[in-house]
Amino acid sequence: MQVEPERSATLGRIGARIREAPDRATMLAQVVVDVRMAFAADRCAVYARLPDESNQAEVLARAESGALEPIASPIALRGRRLEQCLEGEVVRIERVGDTLQDETLRQLGVGAALLVPFFAEGRVEAGMSVLFAAPRAFSEVELVMMRGIAMQVEFALAKIRLLESEALRRRRSELLERTMLALRDAREPHDVLALGARALGLEFRRPCAAYELRDGAFRPVAASEVTSIREPIPERSVDTAALRVQIVVRYGDRDLVALPSDGQLRSLFALESAGTSLGDDDLKFLRAIATHAALALTSALAFEQLRRYAAEGAALTEAARTILGFSELEPLAEALCKLALRLVRGDSACAYGRNPDHLSLVGCAHRRAGAPNVETLPSDPRDAEAALRTAFGFAPLIVVPMLLPGAGDLEHGGLFVVTRRRGAFERAETRVIEALVTLAALAIRNVELYAQSTRANRALAESNAFKDDLMAMFAHDFKGPLTVISGFAELLLENENSDSRSSIEAIAGQARRLAKLSDDALALAATQSAGFSLRRNHEDLVGFVRDAVRALDPGGSRIRVDAPDEPVVVPFDRARLRHVIENVVGNALKYSQDEIVVCVRRAAGEAVVEVSDRGIGIPAGELERIFTRFGRASNARRQAISGSGVGLYIAKKIVEVHGGRLEVTSQESVGSTFMLGLPLA
Repeated sequence: MQVEPERSATLGRIGARIREAPDRATMLAQVVVDVRMAFAADRCAVYARLPDESNQAEVLARAESGALEPIASPIALRGRRLEQCLEGEVVRIERVGDTLQDETLRQLGVGAALLVPFFAEGRVEAGMSVLFAAPRAFSEVELVMMRGIAMQVEFALAKIRLLESEALRRRRSELLERTMLALRDAREPHDVLALGARALGLEFRRPCAAYELRDGAFRPVAASEVTSIREPIPERSVDTAALRVQIVVRYGDRDLVALPSDGQLRSLFALESAGTSLGDDDLKFLRAIATHAALALTSALAFEQLRRYAAEGAALTEAARTILGFSELEPLAEALCKLALRLVRGDSACAYGRNPDHLSLVGCAHRRAGAPNVETLPSDPRDAEAALRTAFGFAPLIVVPMLLPGAGDLEHGGLFVVTRRRGAFERAETRVIEALVTLAALAIRNVELYAQSTRANRALAESNAFKDDLMAMFAHDFKGPLTVISGFAELLLENENSDSRSSIEAIAGQARRLAKLSDDALALAATQSAGFSLRRNHEDLVGFVRDAVRALDPGGSRIRVDAPDEPVVVPFDRARLRHVIENVVGNALKYSQDEIVVCVRRAAGEAVVEVSDRGIGIPAGELERIFTRFGRASNARRQAISGSGVGLYIAKKIVEVHGGRLEVTSQESVGSTFMLGLPLA
């Protein structure tokens, strides 16, 4: 039958829009609108049977004028005209009757209806209903149009299904490739399981949890969503035999995916909220993910095993460092016994030292309470081993000769013993014990050397303390006679006598020099003392420096002080810092004949005192040497300028105790600048 040109054009427009639709939902939504308008219907709807409900259908798309009653979803099918359509019939109802078949249509207020099925791969996929509020007749042309539209929809659905299948395969291929790359780099079993669970949860848009078999139950260890981790699954409640054959087994509302490793079912994935059965493509994807995850899990477990071996080796190395660090025999022997038990899983370990007529127990460790302690053994090794076998019930035994340090008239030598109740020792375990005994010999030597060095250090410390005390005592006792000599020299100078004045001045000068050396000796002894401390007060550094310089240059002809008018407050010990200023400025006076400049200023949070001279200077390679004890510049020695070489050493020590710094810049034959920096108050 020929279709009218107008309706043929309408059918062509509908077909074009069907072919242009990008997806199934858009296509169906466009179809119901176009068909309703083409037939001037009150409602056009596409419906399909629910997946697990053979007697109910859901509406996929609809367009309506509002003249009919709303559709209640889901729609009952059994015994209705709608079911006939979904069984493959074209149903034409020109007047809805009172029969049970028409009950659903009658409840919706339908007067006439045209129902057409859509086929896909030889079976009905959905049905289209064109509904009218009033009864009406349907021409053959309209039936041809509906069949044509149904064929267009069927072709479009097949095309969309093919495109969706290709897109699904492409997406899953990309996801599988990303997951494979991530699994290849995973080194922890937990990471492998987490990656697999995340990939499955992302693809199926359902929470996915990973489980490990421990203590008779599959326990959750990772998940794509935190909420998906549930209680452990008892092993007996899972059909493990089916999981070894099938890739997926339904468990309640979950799909369990097996994850075997080394032929054993140790782990699995659980896809939560499984509403529908999985298709063939889904099973293929699950099998691919599970296969790669199982391989990665096997690799991760092997890597974990290697890492455990490496950790044991590292633990042995660390234990060796610990043993070599012992300084006493008994703790060393006890640590050695505990280490032996851990490495060879023995029950008892004992270390014996040799006396002239027997072996004595030095250290021991037992894995179980009640193990025998053999305090003494015969000195002969064969008799000692026989006694040990009797004491430990003829259990497997390792007996290795070893050296132990003696005390007094005890001789060096002994035995190291490891035993356990069952299972013979392997050769590898014996080698481990022999290595430990060799290590113990080194540790014993360390104990001896440590004891010797301790005695030597104690003697050296006593000698240094005696030297410092002796120097301080002499320096202190010198000050009394020197004070008397200086006093009488000054008294004689007041009674001027030209014949003896030069001699008296020489006596007074040498007395002052001896007094200075005495002060330096006392200060040096103080800096070497552990109790060296300061009595600080917050004072003006400018005034203090002016007073100290005035005492060194009473006439003011040699020293010029450049300082600010405002005070520079610094916490310092007057006596100690006076000693520093006198040493530094005194050196400048001694090694220079020109004017000395003393500058006091603030700089970067500290107070700075600079003493500059134009004297003999210091050779470039000897700047640090002058701050050492008894260190002097070579040009000063060549010119026979007197000095003890401890003044700057003492000054630097005092400044450092103040929390400051003492530095020098110098050029030989040009001059030197000493910079003293102290923290501001």
